[in-house]
Amino acid sequence: AEDDKVLAIIGPFSSGPVQVAAPAGDRAGIVTMAMASSAPKLVVPFKYAMRNTSDEAYMFERVMLTLKSKGLPSATGAVAFGNDDTISRTMGEKVLPALMKKVGVDVKLSVDFKIGAFDLSAQVAQLKASPTDLIGVGAPPEAAIKLVQEMRRQGHNGRLIAGSTINDPDLPVRMGKEGDGTVIPSTFFADLNDGTKKFAAEFTRRAKAANLDRTQAGQFDAATYDIVLYYAWAMKEAKVTGDPKRLAEERTAIRQALGRMKDFPALEGAVSFGADNDALKPVYVIEARAGKWTLLDTHAAPK
Repeated sequence: AEDDKVLAIIGPFSSGPVQVAAPAGDRAGIVTMAMASSAPKLVVPFKYAMRNTSDEAYMFERVMLTLKSKGLPSATGAVAFGNDDTISRTMGEKVLPALMKKVGVDVKLSVDFKIGAFDLSAQVAQLKASPTDLIGVGAPPEAAIKLVQEMRRQGHNGRLIAGSTINDPDLPVRMGKEGDGTVIPSTFFADLNDGTKKFAAEFTRRAKAANLDRTQAGQFDAATYDIVLYYAWAMKEAKVTGDPKRLAEERTAIRQALGRMKDFPALEGAVSFGADNDALKPVYVIEARAGKWTLLDTHAAPK
């Protein structure tokens, strides 16, 4: 931030780094924007910290609204979550059960486990003893894979639902047929339109050329790409010159321009920024089917 050429920063991934970067950005008067870190209201106290994300409660609520509107079985539910990870525990103890109950789901039980646990048979046995239509999962993708595979092994046919914490583009392939029917929210859907298809194809081409393990574009890749577009727009809108003598003035002008941004035609959809410094963006409710994510429903960005 002390570099006289730095006008804005694309910020960190997780909540911890955001809590370090946000006050540093405020002290320097420089916009820092994260592409994830979706704990509720994380950057509200800061003037220059922003997030190109929507909090998990908002996103998961759209999952529940979709299940209800589509008439999918959702009378009963349970929650399974990692107890040794802050985000997973927050999802499992607060976000998932509260929003399931809000739309009338009878949440019958909750089980927890260590994220790195190899064997989840005991937890699944508890779920199997009181089978439910839905299993809300608060965990990273690897734990969700173990959970659903053990559920099917024990004969539990409930549908997995979760927040974007398990939103990996290749998750349906990794879960296999056992994961079919899993429903989650996303702020990016690769097959949405010509623009998203072009981005996904180019991402795959470059990832393969670089010999990366993951070659499919996901929501965090799209969010990072969009941040660059936002900054370019804001710099043009604010008529930024890059003159070192105007550094503080132009950094602030970028922040003010972003605050005025409305329905920007981003890769993820029409995006604006709200009063809490988070992006207001569409939510795509997606379902795992035959090794890929399919679009189940779309919720427009709030105005």
